[in-house]
Amino acid sequence: MSIEITEELALNLAKMFLRHNLVDPQTLAIDNTPTDIAVKLNNDNYPVWATLMKRELGGKGLTSHITADPKPPLSTDPSFPLWQQSDHRVFIWIILHMNPSLVNLGVAQYPTAKHLWDGLATMYGSDSDSYRMYELYRDAYSIKQNGGSLDSIWNRFQEIWFEMDCRKPNPMTCSECRNQFHEYVQTERLFQFLMAIDDRFESVRRKVLLTDPLPSLTTAYAMVRRETEIQMQVREDKSKLVCSHCGGRRHDKDSCFYLIGFPEWWEGPKKMKPSTASGIRQPQSRQPMAISAYSMARSANHAEAAKPTYGGFFREIGTAVSNITEEEEYTDEEDLWFWH
Repeated sequence: MSIEITEELALNLAKMFLRHNLVDPQTLAIDNTPTDIAVKLNNDNYPVWATLMKRELGGKGLTSHITADPKPPLSTDPSFPLWQQSDHRVFIWIILHMNPSLVNLGVAQYPTAKHLWDGLATMYGSDSDSYRMYELYRDAYSIKQNGGSLDSIWNRFQEIWFEMDCRKPNPMTCSECRNQFHEYVQTERLFQFLMAIDDRFESVRRKVLLTDPLPSLTTAYAMVRRETEIQMQVREDKSKLVCSHCGGRRHDKDSCFYLIGFPEWWEGPKKMKPSTASGIRQPQSRQPMAISAYSMARSANHAEAAKPTYGGFFREIGTAVSNITEEEEYTDEEDLWFWH
């Protein structure tokens, strides 16, 4: 006699087996290894922490303990002890990933992991926290590169935008409306990013803004990053240049300000050294000038050599030193830096 095993019969047999062996179906795919996420809950990072914690528990097959979907078994159900054991484990994992300053008797009194999870969401992740959203917007619009690395401001933007999305998710219901809202948010963030980068990326900024339609946020970031690499290479190449006209470094004759004119923002000297007569700076020797001044002083005071005072001699030396100072007024030309 053969019995046909149908899908319904197989399902009923599995239920009977689980009931008599007191095994919770959820525990069949549970990973009991300890959780290990990168951050611990504090007063400011709930959205990031909650997202990472939820994914960690989901990877272990324990999401139902913080979502109650499916609902936990009744206390009279034979599978309840095993469910409760798993729930205690999730409860402790959540506690271990909180800053110790947030763990107190009140937190420990929650009866289940779901109650603890909801309580933490109320205390640290309220979507109605308008002041926190104000802080996030203020921080996003105040970020400036100021000569720093591009990666640093990009990572900071990612943190702010991620928390914004967690606190104020897309409110639209239909798919088309959700896409439109997403594009609106991405455009707003594109402007925030372009406002934060340094003015040396003005050409890239203009290129992005003149593109129709606007490129995506990640595309704009890639364009600026590429320009960073190009500018670094150009600066490295210019460090080897020496101008054949003024002898200055980091530029050539075609871009020498002494020939093409000085920009309005320039605050340095605008005259070449008197010793640069032929266009190539000649090394100056200070020793001959000092000897000459000394000789002149001795000659001028020769008639008064018998006198016990050397005031005239030192006055002449002072004049010579003053002349040396005036002569060296533009000795730092070669250290001028150029924007081109």
